[in-house]
Amino acid sequence: MLNMLQMYLYDKETMEYGSSLFHSIFAYVQLNFMQNISINDIAHACSCSTSTVSHLFKKNTGHSVKAYVVKLRIEQAKKLLQTSDLPINTIAAICGFENTNYFSSSFKKVVGNSPKEYRKTT
Repeated sequence: MLNMLQMYLYDKETMEYGSSLFHSIFAYVQLNFMQNISINDIAHACSCSTSTVSHLFKKNTGHSVKAYVVKLRIEQAKKLLQTSDLPINTIAAICGFENTNYFSSSFKKVVGNSPKEYRKTT
């Protein structure tokens, strides 16, 4: 019975650590998604390994870090396309896309329209 209690407490501590670590990882991504961030950057900032970042992120969001960052960037780009007259290449750069062609193809894949078409319809 004592062994079961110890195992329960260990699992609970591990889950709480994983949960608080995930919240740190998630917060870092939310605050820095418009910059050129990598899993290495996240791991370094949160004092853990890259495999821990990948595992916890996928487990808690259902997405890879890269896919989630692209999703956040696209959402930010949609807002800027709706509310500003900034050129598309400027919006791409502001949102963290170093390559305008990659931005346009990613945007179309996620949204269904190119950034230019999206802007016209909103």
